[in-house]
Amino acid sequence: VEAIPPEIHPYSKKVYYFSTWYPGYVLLVEIYDKRGELWKVDLLAPGVAQDPDGRWWVSRFLAHMIDIKNMHATIAVGWDVYPNYLDEATMSPDALKKAAR
Repeated sequence: VEAIPPEIHPYSKKVYYFSTWYPGYVLLVEIYDKRGELWKVDLLAPGVAQDPDGRWWVSRFLAHMIDIKNMHATIAVGWDVYPNYLDEATMSPDALKKAAR
């Protein structure tokens, strides 16, 4: 699906590629700059998530936003998944710094 945003946006269009396995779920997005050149690619990996109330849904478990022009990438993992072991003690800045070393 090709989407053309209002002129105020920094990109000229986005092209969405939907999954055939998960209806309505986007797997890949191509983002084009104002000159129509490929600027970024957003790769999305589906996963199954459960919230604290026990509800299940198909979730964006993993995302890679790749900025081709600036040779930079951002990766996000499971931001809407609620594993039981994640709590204030395991996700505090000090705990994250310790885990990163």
